[in-house]
Amino acid sequence: MKLGLSVIILTLSLSMTVYANDLTKNEAIKMAELFILQNGYTSAPANKIKKELNIETIEFANNLEELLQHRFNTLKRKAIGVRKGRKSEEEAGWSVAFDYVDAKSKDHCRVVTMDPDGSNMGVEHVMGIRSYFVGFDIENKK
Repeated sequence: MKLGLSVIILTLSLSMTVYANDLTKNEAIKMAELFILQNGYTSAPANKIKKELNIETIEFANNLEELLQHRFNTLKRKAIGVRKGRKSEEEAGWSVAFDYVDAKSKDHCRVVTMDPDGSNMGVEHVMGIRSYFVGFDIENKK
């Protein structure tokens, strides 16, 4: 019984420390890259995709397979840029941008946003302006 309780306490403390501190720029990028892979946006094989996907606010599908068909291989795996802030620089968090695989326009990208600690992560349904997001030098972005 003591061992079981110890395991539960250790598991809870580890899961709480995941979101205990604000992420660095590189941690935010890595988390966003893993997020798009695990949620079926890349060409990753099925065994890399989560069983329960994060749903975008404007997605409509009858089942998981249909949802994955719409997402599969739409985004490149590597981020093209990062900015401080969610949706705007005034809202704390991170925005990490990804290029489309087959973009009709090279002016747009998709953006994964998250809170400063990596929680509440999701793909924004509004396309990002690529020229605004491209690059990793967050200190000199205006």
